[in-house]
Formats: sequence, structure tokens, C-alpha cells
Amino acid sequence: MKIRFHRKLYKGRMVLNAGKAVKMLSEGKTSPLLYCIVRSPDGRSVELVSSGWFSQPWYEDREIYVVGIASGWKDGIELLSSIMQETVSGTGDTDIVRYLFPGEDINGGGA
Repeated sequence: MKIRFHRKLYKGRMVLNAGKAVKMLSEGKTSPLLYCIVRSPDGRSVELVSSGWFSQPWYEDREIYVVGIASGWKDGIELLSSIMQETVSGTGDTDIVRYLFPGEDINGGGA
């Protein structure tokens, strides 16, 4: 599993130590309480998942692109909502992927 982080990593308001969370994920460690907003496998959307999922065999050969980190599901939903509000304010549109990855041809998929 290879993890990449968005240049502007979003953090939930309940995340106390983002550096520690990033280091943990970079080392391949996971926690069911650490939620991540990740780019979907097809690259056309984002998803909120528990980092505990990253220990599943399906993720073994995948590249995971983390856009945001949150402490728990509720913090993750609030963070995702905040990113959506920022997207709409900045673009007048709800396309989070185009907002987060400007100039990229998302029709080609993947990060």
C-alpha cells in the first residue's frame, strides 16, 4: 500500500495531532478511529473510510490518495461537509474532485 497526501491536507476539528496521524499512515499503520477522506479508485469522487480498512488485502497493491483526516465518523462527515462548502463557495459547483485537483483530466481516472 502506498499512501499519498493532498498538498492541502484537510483536518477534522477533532484531530489533535495531524502530524502523528500522517506519520502513522505513512508507516502503514491504521486505526479504526482514524477516518480518511480519500480519492475513489476511479478518481472521480472522494469517499470517507476508516483507515482500518487499509489493512485489508484489497488495499495491499493500491495507491491511496488521502485528502483529509478526521477523528471518527462524525468528524469525518463534518470535514467532508466543510470541503463541499469550500468547493461551492470557490467554484459555484459541487465537483469536489475538480476543485481539489484543478487542471487534471478526471475522465482519465486515478490520482
